[in-house]
Amino acid sequence: MMPVPVRRLLVVVLVAVLMLATAARPGLAAGLLRPRTPDKAADLAKKALGPDADASRQAVQALRDMGEAGKPRLTGVVRSLLSRGREVVQRASRMVSDPARAAGLQTSLNTTRAKALANIKVLRKGKPIQLAHQYHDELDDLFELLEKVFEVREAVRRVMVTRSHILPIWRDLAVEDPRFSAENEAALAAKAEGILGMPVAKVTGIPEFGRGDPPEPGTTTWHYWFYAACRKIEAYNARQKRLMSDAEFGNLTAVNHYRELLGILPLEADARLFQAARRHSKEMDDLGYFAHDSPKADHRTPFARMKLAGYEGGAGENIAMGHRTSTSVFWGWFDSPGHHQNMAAGGATALGVGKWSVYWTQNFGRAKRLMGLDEAARNQVAVKGAVLAPRG
Repeated sequence: MMPVPVRRLLVVVLVAVLMLATAARPGLAAGLLRPRTPDKAADLAKKALGPDADASRQAVQALRDMGEAGKPRLTGVVRSLLSRGREVVQRASRMVSDPARAAGLQTSLNTTRAKALANIKVLRKGKPIQLAHQYHDELDDLFELLEKVFEVREAVRRVMVTRSHILPIWRDLAVEDPRFSAENEAALAAKAEGILGMPVAKVTGIPEFGRGDPPEPGTTTWHYWFYAACRKIEAYNARQKRLMSDAEFGNLTAVNHYRELLGILPLEADARLFQAARRHSKEMDDLGYFAHDSPKADHRTPFARMKLAGYEGGAGENIAMGHRTSTSVFWGWFDSPGHHQNMAAGGATALGVGKWSVYWTQNFGRAKRLMGLDEAARNQVAVKGAVLAPRG
């Protein structure tokens, strides 16, 4: 270890050297002490190469708007995006080896969904409930076979949508790279069409969920739209998981999986409905009753309780008692016609699940989805009343 006097001497020498250098070059000290200026182009490049498609598109445009200052970064970003996309399509062509079989499975999915939905409309105990179980299992099997195809196709669809935006930018940059020549791009588009089962131009015109009208249900275009919408809702709900216990999140997931099997849009998690549901389950446990109507006059009905939690537009309520797991209570409601129909209601947009002890409540809403609002508007929506933390 270096002796203390020697270390002090070295520090003095270094300070002296710095002072001499500063005297010779006055800007040096300022340069050493000045905070590092953020590199706007580097930050935009990072966003452009990130997983958020909207943020990526905006970042690419911002780099383009920087003109010559942003051109080096823009060139690197666009080249990387084009290269990535090319690799995705190449891998996908090896994974989806039989598009005709996938199309046949999709037709079977449409047929079974139609039967299941018709059965739900006339659902009652006995044979219709047995049929509901049968259709659920058939849909689950079909979905398992198609899920990887849907996943791969969605990846290719996103690639081609991105390519439709950035390829013209690449041409404007006038950078030579034989991988992205007109001939190679035409071959890539043909390969993508074989995977997608439809022209690239039609696929890139599919609106994003929440923007514009959805395609005609049951069509190939609709399948792309619906799968992307389900993944978007799934990702949103995953970000809300902190609002729920594991059991509550598990029940939300089970309901949404069933809705996706049926071809019905999943429900978004809404903090206000979770509070209304959890409060009711706790009250039933505290007061020792089991009913939709509360003995407390100010929040007697489910709709009053949802409104008290800040949610306007309640659609229905399911309650259960005695179930220990999210799966058990799901199948309990599945086997009860009225509860089943609530879980599969096409007009619903949001769900809150509340578990307290052995009491369960589901509150359904039909108001506008929060995930469709911008962040500022979404942040203005708050739970009314004291927030009851999840139990367990």
